[in-house]
Amino acid sequence: MKVLFVLHTSQMHGSTLSFLNLAEGLIGKGVEVAAAGPELHEELSQRLSKLGIGYYPVRIAQSVYPQRGRLYIGRVLNLLKRKHNSLCDIQRVAETVQPDIIHTNTGVIREGYRVAKKLAIPHVWHLREYQDKDFGWKFFPSKSDLIKHLKQSHVITVTDDIRDYYNLSDYSKAQTIYNGVCHRDGEGREVPREPFFLSATRISPEKGFEYLLQAFASFNKQYPSFRLVILGDGEQQYIDSLKAMAQDLGCSDAIDWVGYTIEVRPYMQRATALIAASRCEGFGRMTAEACCAGCMVIGRNSGGTREILEATGGLLFNDNQELLHSMLEVASMPQSAYEEKAYTAQQQARRLYSIECNVDKIYGLYQKILTDE
Repeated sequence: MKVLFVLHTSQMHGSTLSFLNLAEGLIGKGVEVAAAGPELHEELSQRLSKLGIGYYPVRIAQSVYPQRGRLYIGRVLNLLKRKHNSLCDIQRVAETVQPDIIHTNTGVIREGYRVAKKLAIPHVWHLREYQDKDFGWKFFPSKSDLIKHLKQSHVITVTDDIRDYYNLSDYSKAQTIYNGVCHRDGEGREVPREPFFLSATRISPEKGFEYLLQAFASFNKQYPSFRLVILGDGEQQYIDSLKAMAQDLGCSDAIDWVGYTIEVRPYMQRATALIAASRCEGFGRMTAEACCAGCMVIGRNSGGTREILEATGGLLFNDNQELLHSMLEVASMPQSAYEEKAYTAQQQARRLYSIECNVDKIYGLYQKILTDE
């Protein structure tokens, strides 16, 4: 079996990490994996080389645009031209690789689907995002147009909520398969919790950092020894604005801006809790990873974060006051109660979000597709 993945980014974002975990597992089952996407970033290049995955640089045109943007005729024509170029590139790769299945790794690109249809190759569309609710994008040309094409493909959604959002609940070729973020039999949490809260995500407005800083400033007045550790990178201008906000709130000296690091798990194993403040996550990879690491999670009551924490038993909040209340609750929780709650979440997370489970289900889907078609 040979599968060609179409990626929308080569940066080490959540969708890329999910692809790598899946690809490694599929290779272990004898699947030949190739990938096409934008020019390679060094870290992904190294990971692909270790796995022996062939990578084909192609032009990518995402079928979305900013909500504040306007689609004047020049912009539409430019986007259509870029989409045509992307289609030609991906078709050329598909004709070279000759895959049994084309697997588009995200919902924001459509050319993988169009190439698959043109070449009569089965297509799997992996929906990892809402697009508008989480990233503030508008659909091009429309959401209804995307749904029409989804219903001519095999679809994987990373949560039930995303499946419902695209009106796919009754579509027989759509199913929810959670991302694989940890191994089923991984190590437990052996490091005692330390007095800090953790944020581990891209630093951008949709991730709810303003809410997080406001709640932490109030919390820090009652627990001055606690720190807030922020892992991740983003636009420097936005980061500077957050640092200025923390200064105004009087909590800047209690915040560690670590920057991007691939070594997130050691922080999760030591933190009192991870805080997932994003306004609406498609899945919430860091939330699931923290649960797997035995770290308590406080998350916004929306999207994939809600779905994960309702399954694992984390703490949900709707507004700043509820976030502050949850932070105070976790900080004052007796060690035995904390360990019991974190252990329960960890066991449930490893059952639902293991890499092995993700790989087995997607490999099974591939087999069914090739048998049926």
